[in-house]
Amino acid sequence: MKPRVYLIDYENVNKAGLEGAEALSRFDKVIVFYSIKADTVPIDILNKCKAKLDFIKAEVGTLNAMDFQLVAYLFYNMKKSRDYYIITKDQGFRAILNMSKNYGGSVKIKSFIGEKESEDQEMIEKSSIAQPNEGSASDKVIKFNEVDIDRVEYGIDCSAAMEVSGIIKSSLGAVPTPDVLRMVIDGIKNYPQKSDFYLYCTKTMGQVPGQAFYSGIKKKFTTIKEIVELAS
Repeated sequence: MKPRVYLIDYENVNKAGLEGAEALSRFDKVIVFYSIKADTVPIDILNKCKAKLDFIKAEVGTLNAMDFQLVAYLFYNMKKSRDYYIITKDQGFRAILNMSKNYGGSVKIKSFIGEKESEDQEMIEKSSIAQPNEGSASDKVIKFNEVDIDRVEYGIDCSAAMEVSGIIKSSLGAVPTPDVLRMVIDGIKNYPQKSDFYLYCTKTMGQVPGQAFYSGIKKKFTTIKEIVELAS
């Protein structure tokens, strides 16, 4: 199964659209498009979700402003290696489904993350969704702009970066420094072929150190590459 990307029309579905997020894998992504009209999320969802979480604050003030920004993001970032889902009850999004096929992409629509897919992709309107008991952890919310999810240091999800670090440690017998770890991740992103990555190592680290480093991890190159690509 391909990694999945969920684009959340948060103004439209609010927290109900995130139902099922706890079942996602760490290679999936949830991108929440929010605005000042809907800018809080239950803390328990953040704690339970293993997928990579990103939050994009949409500019509002004109008709369908968030919808246009969500679609622009989708087509700009679309990859054939992923399956995409727009989480919304807005029927207007159905117009882009056929268009996405022209770009080689797979886009489907759901009203919440865990909704089962129907063959014809008809949107199932939910008249009621079970609400948490009063006073439960689900009642606690946090502003999106207060969420501290730092993925800048390594260029990929931190948990994936730590997995790469563990592989390097097992191969070389030493934990890589943050600079070396970032070098490896950046190198694989830009030079995904073994021969090119080897040259990158020797150029970045020097001929002898680079050769030694590459020789130590080359048996795990494919595994590291897969982790980096899925987490990027």
